[in-house]
Amino acid sequence: SSGDKQWYQRRVRATKEYTEKLTQYVTVMACIAVRGEPVAGVIRKPFDDKTYWAWVDHGTSSNLEGLHGSVEEDKPRVIISMSHAGEVKSVVDAAFAPKEVVITGGAGAGYKVIEVIKGTQDVYVHNTLIKKWDICAGDAILRAIGGTQTDSGRSD
Repeated sequence: SSGDKQWYQRRVRATKEYTEKLTQYVTVMACIAVRGEPVAGVIRKPFDDKTYWAWVDHGTSSNLEGLHGSVEEDKPRVIISMSHAGEVKSVVDAAFAPKEVVITGGAGAGYKVIEVIKGTQDVYVHNTLIKKWDICAGDAILRAIGGTQTDSGRSD
């Protein structure tokens, strides 16, 4: 039924960065969820002229083929929000101890999840409240390529 389906749309993410001409972080996202589970997502990077999309069990955009992230075992690469850098750094350090981690700041959930999918980062950590429309598209894309997005209790 239509009550089982939700549509999430995020017109422009990283608007502050856009005003500062940091356009690499700007994304537009859309997502379809069925019974709360993301099943199709689109992340558009308008200034890079790139669109990433995936529909679980149906296919992905060609620029996602072969991209399944990676994990740097010696020094995990963690991307976090530039706006929450101080707060999340201690969380990341504690979670990965005793390993040393490489922390990178970024803006916009769409940008950060694409960096993980591309393999330039291993993990995206966010430790404050976040809205479903900010994570739905990335979650759907990750699910479609065999990845996962979890909370601190490791629940989907």
